[in-house]
This record gives sequence, structure tokens and C-alpha cells, in this order.
Amino acid sequence: MDAPAPPPSTQVPPPELPVTADRPAIQPIRRRRPFGVRLWLGLMFSAIGILTGATVYIVVAGSSEGAAESRSADLAVGRTLRLREKIEPELPEGRMTKANAPVDVLREDQSPEDFRSWLYNNPPSGPSRLVSPPTVAGLDIATIRGRAEAVATALDGDLYVNTDLPEDRTMVSVLLVGPGGVSGVLLSISERPEEVQSALQALAGQRLTALVVAVLVAGLIGFLAARGKVAP
Repeated sequence: MDAPAPPPSTQVPPPELPVTADRPAIQPIRRRRPFGVRLWLGLMFSAIGILTGATVYIVVAGSSEGAAESRSADLAVGRTLRLREKIEPELPEGRMTKANAPVDVLREDQSPEDFRSWLYNNPPSGPSRLVSPPTVAGLDIATIRGRAEAVATALDGDLYVNTDLPEDRTMVSVLLVGPGGVSGVLLSISERPEEVQSALQALAGQRLTALVVAVLVAGLIGFLAARGKVAP
């Protein structure tokens, strides 16, 4: 015998209310954003402009400093080589010592403001020794790091140039060859030339001005975008 069918459901769905002028359709609730799209767009413009200006400033600054170091090194090398041409004809035939070193030629070419030089000999054995006055225009060569490497490099026949010294100095060392062969080493310390330093200072002011202008333009564009003055 078949089981009796369940009674029909007595739940009746609620009738849909008609949409009228007095009863508009129910709209879903939307959460308002704390900041508008235009404000975010303005902030984005400002951030991009500031980052771009700062990046250009850093790149140009590094390039300018590198060019200044290269120019300073070229001038220091040229001045040292010219001094070597004056010293080599005055070198003794035998071993160069404090007694016979041509220090007078050094004094004639010294410039207390931007160029100082020293002489090292080439002994048969042992390290090279300083044969000229250690202090020149208030600068003691003993306080300059890397001088031993500079002398050793020159004695090997290579030109030594170091621009990584404090106060933007450049150290150069070259081999000296006299009538009896290798006599020693000429070592010089050069300051950064005044014209190069002035050009760097002028360029630094121009870079700073360009950075400020870039930041102001980026801020203005961001402000206009946030106020809706820029086309979508």
C-alpha cells in the first residue's frame, strides 16, 4: 500500500511590491571610498614627478663628479710629467740620495696652493727612501695613505694615479730614469683645480633648481588632477 503524499507547503512567498514614484526600487548600499579617485591620481602624479626629479638629480650629480675627477686626474698627470722632464736631466749618475737629489727643481715648480711633489730613490736592496723634504707647504707625505703603493707601482714601470684621496686630491707617481738607469720615483699631490671646482658648484646650483622646478610642476599637476581640472 502506497504511503500518503505529504501535504502541500502552506508557506506563501511575500508579494513583490510594485515600483512606483512613491516607492522606488531598493538599491544596494555602496560603501563610500575614504579618498576619491581624483585624489589618488593627484598623489600618483606628484610621487612620479618627485621620484623622476630625484633620480635625474642623482644621476647627473654622479656623472658630473666623475667628469670632475677625470679632468683633475688629467691635469695632475700632465703637470707631473712636465716636472719629470725637468728633473731627469739633473739626476745624478749614481745612486740618488738626500745629498745629490735635485730638490731645487722641485722647489722651482712647487705651488703651495695646488701642487706638491717628492722624490724617492731606487736602492739596490730594500724599500725606496724619501730623499726630498717630507713636508711641502704644510703637507707631510707621511700622512698620505697609499704612498708606498704609488712608489712601488712606478718602480714597476707603470703610471700610478689615485683620485680617491681626502679633500679631492689626486696622487700621481712616475718613474725617473737618469744617466745611470732607474734613479727613483717622482710622486706628486695635486688639489682639484679652482676652475673645475667652480664649474661643479655652478652645476650643483643648476641641478638643485631643476629638481625644485620638477617637484613644483609635479605638485601642480597632481593638484589639478585632484580638483578634476585635468581631462580623464
